[in-house]
Amino acid sequence: MSEIKKDQINFLILAGGNSSRIQSKFPGKQKITLDINNKPFIGYLLEKISSEGFTKVVISLGFKAKEAKKIIDQIKPDNIEISYVVENEKLGTGGAIFNSLSSIESDIFFVLNGDSYTNYPFCDFLSRTQKINANFSMLLTRVADSSRYGTVYLQDNKISSFVEKRNVCVSGLINAGCYIFKKSRIDRYFEGKDKEFSLEFDVFPEIIESGEIYGIVSEREFIDIGIPEDFQRARIFFQDLDFKA
Repeated sequence: MSEIKKDQINFLILAGGNSSRIQSKFPGKQKITLDINNKPFIGYLLEKISSEGFTKVVISLGFKAKEAKKIIDQIKPDNIEISYVVENEKLGTGGAIFNSLSSIESDIFFVLNGDSYTNYPFCDFLSRTQKINANFSMLLTRVADSSRYGTVYLQDNKISSFVEKRNVCVSGLINAGCYIFKKSRIDRYFEGKDKEFSLEFDVFPEIIESGEIYGIVSEREFIDIGIPEDFQRARIFFQDLDFKA
């Protein structure tokens, strides 16, 4: 496979949702703009993208879109080009990707959940995906307690199944909220879907059944601020990352 230049690859950040879990603690706030150590959460994602030499970002917004755009435009790194796609109605994670495809210029593109962060290098994720010539890949991380997230299982490096959240404390692999897709392949899995649909529940089962999605395992740190317990530890999490840097 020929090498793809970083400045030709798009990142799509999904940030349209209105998390009921976060709203119970921060009413009226868009979670990607929540302040962590005097920086909006989205700032950490954009800085990581920028630091690895990528420049093109599409952000899918919905809830509090105007306020989010204002904050993002103020804090984005200078080398990052951002375009916005605003949902006028709830689309779900799958619908948001489908709605954003026309704004994505590269065939290979990253998709990031706007409330998740891992310090695993995007460059390494891309390299490992290209090495196995995968049409779809999901970054996985190992945690001591996967019960809060749901567990992902692999067979021959391909994702074979998901087990949803359960009240049993067990270590395992979880979805780190970071994916690489081929635009020329993902579109077929959107056919026949309602306007609002889920990537996790409506699309991934079909891709798993087709045997097209690989799991790339990371042992690096991960946080999901959509989970209240994780939000509470986010300040320490990012302080530790700054210290390591």
